[in-house]
Amino acid sequence: MKLYKIDKGIKLPKPAVSKVATVPSRVAQTLHALVAGDSFLIKDELEALKASKVVRDFNGRERERATGRTFATRRIGSGIRVWRVK
Repeated sequence: MKLYKIDKGIKLPKPAVSKVATVPSRVAQTLHALVAGDSFLIKDELEALKASKVVRDFNGRERERATGRTFATRRIGSGIRVWRVK
């Protein structure tokens, strides 16, 4: 097995920071608007896949911030329904 060439003494550059302001997705904006017990349905299969990742990431951030807000998703046909649990 051939190894990659190993270089020594090369300094690590500073991380690149995007200067472009990001706009929250439609799902993220809806998650912010939900109160406990509310839900919404995403019927499009591709959008449902994207939304499930957004909800997972959102739950992780909410745990880190200790806000107490939690969200759940369930597959409904070819889409998903998203609930705010707490």
